[in-house]
Amino acid sequence: MKTNKPDSLLNLKFEFKITLSYLIFGFLWILFSDKVLDMLIVDDSLLTKFQTYKGIFFIIVTSALLFVMVRKHIQNLRTTEYQLSESEFRFKNMYENGPFGMVMADKDFRFIQTNSEFCKIMGYTEAELQQFSFTDISHPDDLKKDLVFIQKLLKREIAVYKTEKRYFRKDGQMIWGSLTLTSNYDKDGQFLYNLGIVEDITQRKQVEELLKESQSKFQNLVWDMHVGVLIQGPDSEILLSNPKALELLGISNDQLLGKTSFDPDWNVIHEDGSAFPGLTHPVPQAIATHLPVRGVVMGVFHPLKGEYVWLLVDALPSLNADETIHQVVCTFIDITKRKKAEQELKDSREQLRNFASHLQKVREKERLSITMEIHDSLAQFLAALKIDMGVFKNKLLKMKKVVEVDEVIAELETYILQTDNSIKTARRIMNGLRPEQLELLGFIAATEVFLGDFGETHNIKCQFDTTLTNPSMNSEHEIALFRILQESFNNILKHAKATEVTVQFSANDNKLQLVIIDNGIGFEKRNFKNKDSYGLISMKELITLNNGDFDIISTVGEGTKIRVEIPF
Repeated sequence: MKTNKPDSLLNLKFEFKITLSYLIFGFLWILFSDKVLDMLIVDDSLLTKFQTYKGIFFIIVTSALLFVMVRKHIQNLRTTEYQLSESEFRFKNMYENGPFGMVMADKDFRFIQTNSEFCKIMGYTEAELQQFSFTDISHPDDLKKDLVFIQKLLKREIAVYKTEKRYFRKDGQMIWGSLTLTSNYDKDGQFLYNLGIVEDITQRKQVEELLKESQSKFQNLVWDMHVGVLIQGPDSEILLSNPKALELLGISNDQLLGKTSFDPDWNVIHEDGSAFPGLTHPVPQAIATHLPVRGVVMGVFHPLKGEYVWLLVDALPSLNADETIHQVVCTFIDITKRKKAEQELKDSREQLRNFASHLQKVREKERLSITMEIHDSLAQFLAALKIDMGVFKNKLLKMKKVVEVDEVIAELETYILQTDNSIKTARRIMNGLRPEQLELLGFIAATEVFLGDFGETHNIKCQFDTTLTNPSMNSEHEIALFRILQESFNNILKHAKATEVTVQFSANDNKLQLVIIDNGIGFEKRNFKNKDSYGLISMKELITLNNGDFDIISTVGEGTKIRVEIPF
């Protein structure tokens, strides 16, 4: 705003200079002019003449001095006026044609003058706005904060008030504006006007709101995911983690933020158990290449579980407009169960290969045993029988007298005894292959015979407890239970060092239950998975084939209990 007020301080200085200069020069002239003339001029007539022109000379000299001073002062005034004019022109041009809305307001913040951009922002004409104050167009929720800072501005506690606030346009639409407000005073400290600069930031606020909403949705999505998510900055520092990530890593959010996902304290390992160097981690790879890194398997020590969990990790980088890394989203899922299943499958395959090899060796051993038994017992009995019968035949042919009946009977008794031994041997071999009592008498009777023979042969007390008499079992169940019984007693004989064994056989809930209890040395149950426990593996496979259940309870020094259940 142009005021056209002269600079009174500058004029006062100038007037003071003129007056002071005139007085000094006048006093000096009065005091020294006559003395100077007396010193310079001796002739009285000439001195009188110069005395006459002394006043004229004083007028000319003082006029010249005053002209120089006034001229210099006017030049300064013209320069100042030009600069002021230029400044006012620039301010007016910026005010009228600037990219921001500008407004002048009085002490009560009623609008005095507004530029075209502010009118355009608010949708009013300048005349209409001059009827309002800022409170009339401001959102009521923003006024409380505004009034606090405006009071500070008017009290000159602050020089500038900046804020982002909401306004209502003439059409009722709410808009956002960035306001910069200052109060202006003259040199005497008298209030002149308030100057406000307003920029329409509605579009920016809408974008920010959309971005905020998008980030909120993204965060909620990340928060509810059943996949671990770590959002990391361009330096790999962790900025955000979801609850699933904290659960999978066994660490709190405070311990996690600010670290990297390949921090050495995490004890990260490869699938082969070797250390996982940081540079091979998918996040640094994604940052270095600007490309996604997928399907990396790593083990991370879980401090709460006290073991390694296996994670399948992906790292997805996002870039800024200048192709620099904005952030990396690192996702991972728990594949520990899968890894354990794969290891168990691998172990099972190894066990099956070893078991197949073991079975083949057992078959060959059994074939050799049967061959040797047939050769050493049955074949020798039959060969001896054949020789004896041949000798007896030749004897009869050579004899010229009648043979006594008693002698013939004695020879035949010998042959009958040898034949009976051969039959017993053959029966023993057949019972070894499939118990005859099981086929003829059933499981209970076969078990009683087996326990009696086992106890007598190995000097181990065997007890059989059952309330069943003749359960109707199919042959598959009978042979499965009997083979389990045989294998259990074979293990007891080889490993348990037991002196007493109790066998319990019962039926309940449509199931047959066989329990074998010994008082031997027992073993650690984890040894059940040892690759050489082929007897236990065979027992378990038999139960699986018959849709049954199999359980072993054993404690070192306290014996072993084997429980078998199959459908009845």
